[in-house]
Amino acid sequence: MKVLSKKIVFRCNSNNEIGLGHLVRCLAVANKLKDNNIFFATDKDVSNSYIKNDFKIFIKRSDEDENKFLFRIYNELNPDIIILDIKYTYKRHFLKRLKKNSLKILMLDNICEGLIECDEIIFPNAHFNLDRLKNLLTPDRINQVRTGPNYIILRDEIIDLKDKLSKEHEGIRIGVTTGGSDPEGVILKLANLLREINIEQNVYLLYGDLYKFKNKLYSLDLPKNMYILPYSLECLKELDIIICTFGMTVYEMIYLELPIITVSHNKHNTKCTKILESRYSPIENLGYYQDITPNQLSQALNRILNNNTSLKPFIDGAGTSRVANIILNI
Repeated sequence: MKVLSKKIVFRCNSNNEIGLGHLVRCLAVANKLKDNNIFFATDKDVSNSYIKNDFKIFIKRSDEDENKFLFRIYNELNPDIIILDIKYTYKRHFLKRLKKNSLKILMLDNICEGLIECDEIIFPNAHFNLDRLKNLLTPDRINQVRTGPNYIILRDEIIDLKDKLSKEHEGIRIGVTTGGSDPEGVILKLANLLREINIEQNVYLLYGDLYKFKNKLYSLDLPKNMYILPYSLECLKELDIIICTFGMTVYEMIYLELPIITVSHNKHNTKCTKILESRYSPIENLGYYQDITPNQLSQALNRILNNNTSLKPFIDGAGTSRVANIILNI
């Protein structure tokens, strides 16, 4: 029996401050739901150029707050399901009003009072601490929250890349990537640290599409073995070690089974990385980027270069399909 198509709205944003992560993972899930009527509800930002013609776009007006925008989504689009992937303090009474009739709501990676009114709650990572929900949900409801490796959302491009990784080149190639926007300029700090330790291996500094400090990056006086390039999967498949900021990239690299050195662009992410490190994978965690010393980075690289133990994969790559199925069966 054919399942009837549903009207599904993804509420997410992307810009120079928050990067591309929320949009990219929503697109990954949406691509599994193409038989349905998909909308992306976004602020007037860079999202449109990434969504292109694949899905319909519904834009937030400049005079609307989040609540007014969601009510307009409900009234004008009349969706069956709304996926909220945005950091916002949704209130319980507001979502309860929004859910009149048969609307279903899935909350993705956000802690707020309105969680209790959501039909599904997913934290698509392997580091989330469920104790953070104790003041918002009952124990039984907390047990229904979906989180962990099985719900990690990966792009199809990353899944396809795993069999294309190349080890035929000479020497060790180290990649540095700090996300789509890197508003703190972490890649500048890492470039200077790598230069200071006189690294012998070839280093590829990969900046994201929204990175706004390109001029500063290209103006650095770097040795001949350090290259500056836009981030691309073509370059990624040639790398042996990754230095990256905490976020989606960490999970992508774990799936690809590449040795990782992580740095955090804020104190909260430092805690998240420590949890991930303790639970699953022998990643090198250097903590908050402003606190890293040349000696710490050098020692981390040496540990990886001298370590013959391979990463133990714990991400099966099916998380995106699982999340899509959850959406269809709400």
